[in-house]
Amino acid sequence: MKEYLLSDVINIFNGRDYSHLEQGIYPLYGSGGLMSYISSYLYDGEAILLPRKGTLNNIMYVNEKFWTVDTMYYATVKPEFSTYYVYAYLAQLDLAHLDSGSALPSMTKTAYNNIKINLPDFKTQQSIAAVLSALDKKIALNKQINARLEQMAKTLYDYWFVQFDFPDADGRPYKSSGGEMVFDETLKREIPKGWEVKKIENILTIGSGFPFNSKDYTDRGKYQIVTIKNVQDTYLDLTKTDGIDEIPNNMKEFCILKKGDVLISLTGNIGRVCFVDRDNLLLNQRVGKMICSNKYLHFFYLLFNRNESKERLEKLANGSSQSNLSPIEAVKDLFICPSNIVLEKFNAKVDLLFKKLLLNQQQNYHLTQLRDFLLPMLMNGQVSVAE
Repeated sequence: MKEYLLSDVINIFNGRDYSHLEQGIYPLYGSGGLMSYISSYLYDGEAILLPRKGTLNNIMYVNEKFWTVDTMYYATVKPEFSTYYVYAYLAQLDLAHLDSGSALPSMTKTAYNNIKINLPDFKTQQSIAAVLSALDKKIALNKQINARLEQMAKTLYDYWFVQFDFPDADGRPYKSSGGEMVFDETLKREIPKGWEVKKIENILTIGSGFPFNSKDYTDRGKYQIVTIKNVQDTYLDLTKTDGIDEIPNNMKEFCILKKGDVLISLTGNIGRVCFVDRDNLLLNQRVGKMICSNKYLHFFYLLFNRNESKERLEKLANGSSQSNLSPIEAVKDLFICPSNIVLEKFNAKVDLLFKKLLLNQQQNYHLTQLRDFLLPMLMNGQVSVAE
C-alpha cells in the first residue's frame, strides 16, 4: 500500500445548471441520485460522482454520457489508477466528519482533495475492481430485468382491465373483436358482460403497522423493522433498518411479514407500493400491508400502481408538514371487478413475472451482502484476488 492525497489521484469538476435543456436520453445526477434524462451531457466516460451538498455518502460510479447538477461534483481518475477501485474505496468511507458545517451538509473540493488514501499497485487495483464490478454489474442487470418484468405486468394489466382486450374464448382481444359490453349505471360507462363494479373495501383492507418504541431497537436484532423510508416504488430498500430481538406481545399477526406481501406507504411519498422479498421483517406504523385473498393481491398491486390511483391517494392525504393517508380512506373507491375466469388467467401470467422479480430481488440482497463483506477486506489486504 502507498499513501496518496486524493488530489494525486483524481481531478474534480463542478456540476452545472441544466434548466436550459430539454428532456432527452442522457442521465442527470444530483446528490440524491438519478434525477431525470436530458438532451445533453457534461462528460462521456468513466467517472466518480461526489456529492457537494446533501447526501454526502451517496458516491456513485458512472461509465456513460451524463450530466451532474451543481450539488454533485464529477471526478475523473488519473490513468495510473483504476477508476472503479478508487470509487469502491471512497464509497466505504464515512465522510460526515468533513462536512463544512453549513445548514445543509456540504463538501468542498479542498476537503475532498485533502483526503488521505492508501492504494495498492495498479495491477492489484484492477484485479479487485474486476471482482467488485462483476458483482455490481449482476446487481444492475437484475434491476434492469425487474424493471422490464414490472413494465410487462403493468402493460398486461392495462390491456386486460383498462382497454378490456383480455383474450376471449377464441384467444382474440375481447373488446377489439366485438366482445359484448354492457352499460354500468354507477360508473356511467360500458364494462365487459359478466363483470361487476365493486367497492375496494369489500375485498381489500390495508393493515397499518405497529408503533415500535425506539428504545427497544438493537443494531443486530433478529428482526428488521420496515419503516416508511424502506418502501420505494416497486421495491423494498433495506439498506438501513433498525432491529429488534423479540416480537412485541400485542403486535397483530399481519405485521409479521412474509415473502410476497404487498406494502404501501401511508406517510410522506404516499402511495408507493412494493413487495416483501425476505423473511424476519416486521411492519412499522405509517406503512400499510394489503390484506385480501391471494387471487386479488397482484391485481390490487397493479391497480394501486397506476397514476390515477396515486393521484387519488395524494388528494386523500392530509397533514400540514407531511402528507398522511388513512388506510381506511385508501380503499373507499370503486373498481371494475373482472370475472373469476379472467382473473385466474391473468394471475397465471403475472404470478410467473412477479415470482421471477422476487427471486431477482433476493439474489441482489445476497450479492450485496457478499460485496459489502468482501469490500473492506479486499481494500485493507486481508484477502487477495488469485491470478
